[in-house]
Amino acid sequence: MRIQCRRRSIPVRGLRNGLPVALLALACATALTSAARAQSPALAELLSGVVHMKTFINPDGRTTRTLGREREGSAIVIDSNGLILTIGYLMVEAHSAEVMTNDGQDVPANIVGYDHQTGFGLLQAIAPLKVQPLAFGKSAELKERDAVVVVSAPPEVQHSRVLQRPGMTMDKLEAILAKQMPDAEKRRRADFIVDTSRGLEPARAQVRAILAAIATMPKRR
Repeated sequence: MRIQCRRRSIPVRGLRNGLPVALLALACATALTSAARAQSPALAELLSGVVHMKTFINPDGRTTRTLGREREGSAIVIDSNGLILTIGYLMVEAHSAEVMTNDGQDVPANIVGYDHQTGFGLLQAIAPLKVQPLAFGKSAELKERDAVVVVSAPPEVQHSRVLQRPGMTMDKLEAILAKQMPDAEKRRRADFIVDTSRGLEPARAQVRAILAAIATMPKRR
């Protein structure tokens, strides 16, 4: 059974070749990693491409007051050379970064670039990560009645998170949302919903429950 994972996302005009899918993968795979270890060695190997990242910010940076001088979050390895994709706010004004794999490997990474329009950031590990890159999904391969997982949060939580991005305003946010399917409609169409408003551990628990439910579902075709 194929699973499609959706979440509310910022339109991607500045980056190409599958990065929107990669952001969805980052949102879903972060929560899936712990569940994968318990469910399947093959899935755990696949999700080894989800890594932890720590960035160190220029002390004179204008975002240090709101986002801090050290930031941590998740990222995904997207090629065999150690190119890493993450949420941009983790690396705004960063001068250095460190990547931590699920097997405890710590590797420094260079900042490649940050795209203000899309909110994506790219880094390059300076040594081999010894993980399996997370493959880009292909929306063209999705078929009718594939299971859909929506990763979401209440509107007030979504707004609070997005408005923390440098340069983001309510007017910009409203313009972005106007171009997207309403969150309520995404939820209505979903087979499963992961609510991220209560933190990472509750989200992981929801994913474990979803994996257990999927394991018992009959094949749809």
